[in-house]
Amino acid sequence: MGLFDDLTPGNAGSFADLIPKPKPRGLLGLANDTVISAANQIAGGVGSIANAVVPGNRLSQFIDEDIIKAGEDKQSDIVKQSRARFQAEMEAAQGGWDEAAAVGRYVADNPLQVLAQAAGALALVGLPMKGVGALARSAGLGAKATTAVESGAGATLGGLMSGGDAAGTAYELVQKTPLDTLMLSPQAQELSSAGLDEKAIRDELGTRAARAAMPIPTLIGAGSGLIGAERILAGGKPLAGGALARGAQTALVEGGGEFVDEAATQYFGQKGAAEYNPTIDPTKGVVGAGLLGMALGAPTGGVVGALSKGRDPLAEAVPPGAPDPVAKVLNAGSIDEAIQEATAATSGPLAPIPPMGAAGEA
Repeated sequence: MGLFDDLTPGNAGSFADLIPKPKPRGLLGLANDTVISAANQIAGGVGSIANAVVPGNRLSQFIDEDIIKAGEDKQSDIVKQSRARFQAEMEAAQGGWDEAAAVGRYVADNPLQVLAQAAGALALVGLPMKGVGALARSAGLGAKATTAVESGAGATLGGLMSGGDAAGTAYELVQKTPLDTLMLSPQAQELSSAGLDEKAIRDELGTRAARAAMPIPTLIGAGSGLIGAERILAGGKPLAGGALARGAQTALVEGGGEFVDEAATQYFGQKGAAEYNPTIDPTKGVVGAGLLGMALGAPTGGVVGALSKGRDPLAEAVPPGAPDPVAKVLNAGSIDEAIQEATAATSGPLAPIPPMGAAGEA
């Protein structure tokens, strides 16, 4: 099961607004909802990785049925009804604007749950990255090599999750395709002529659809794992500016990356299954999936960026290994030489340091 499969269109019906008012929840209920949302996000990522290896495998099915859906059943009526309303609105959406409105309402109604999902997604990638980095350091690798190893781990995880998410979507849609529709495809007819029963035909076509859906989302997911929050977690070059500026930069990159990632995953997952079920519209839910991904990615990137170590302009002013201009002035053999060194330091390319106390001198 993918990162957002629990939020894809379901069968909530056209009368979601007539659902009775949910029972109130206390602080314990709110905490329970939040923990389950974060845990399900992690479990969904693990299921996606499993689907990338073998689509529709027992592990991913176990995670879907016995962890994610079981967890959702234990959430409060408020979360359940909000999810049902979102599913109904996404199913009834006539285009991108309707999907955007549905996502906006869902996020506004469940801000804490969305943040919990974001935290779960960050933990799913960040913890393995730092674990691999610790192993690299213990093996004697330097800072740059460790950063490269952690970046590679982030890219690998991102690719596997996105590709596996698309694969799981494609496989599941083939399993749900009515038999009459499925048997209209030449591939299904060929397998039937070879003596395969319905289950074997569904498994084979589901696997083919999953493999066809994977390549592009895998590449996009791997690319997303090299930028934004993952780049900072891997120890990449610090960002310039204050905490707010760093947070805004990373939020923009992470949110945009997640939009592309989730939109592509949704599209190619459905496109893979549409090969055997022409009633499937590959574009259905693409905008909604992208915006929901952005809603999770932006706060994650914002927090990681704001908490990251900023770039030191004073350190950048002197290239690594270059003589310290202050020390050169202090160690000059004469006053004339000191003046020459000071003039060279302040008139060359190493003079971006802003003057201190300029206002007082004026």
